[in-house]
Amino acid sequence: MKSSAVALPSLAGCATLGDSDAPEIGSTVEIEGTDCDLTETPTEISGDRAEIELVGHAEVPAGCYVVQDDAHVPSEDGRSVLELDFSRVDSGPHCLECEGHVTYQASIAVEESEITELRVLHNTPDDDTIYGTFSIGE
Repeated sequence: MKSSAVALPSLAGCATLGDSDAPEIGSTVEIEGTDCDLTETPTEISGDRAEIELVGHAEVPAGCYVVQDDAHVPSEDGRSVLELDFSRVDSGPHCLECEGHVTYQASIAVEESEITELRVLHNTPDDDTIYGTFSIGE
């Protein structure tokens, strides 16, 4: 699913197309907490088409987690993708002793372009899923 979802060049957290007029996009993500329940909590998304804030939840099996982000340059029609990779680690501040979820906060900023639609992908030890597709208002 990962390889077919986006065919744009990218680097972790930042991507460019090499052209001086091409848009640049940057992203950050941080785990805010963990909970041993599966969640139906709605996603909180705010901002405008140049700067987006997202609070989301990823379902994960028991373990300790870190997260890495990869934002892809918006297409000509403003569609962009944010991939979040939740990886298990031996120990850390974000651990679950049961199946549950991690809550995270992500920020995305784009220069020289606008995002009209954001697709968020969660890559976890159990699954790669499309978490949601969000229309971004003006």
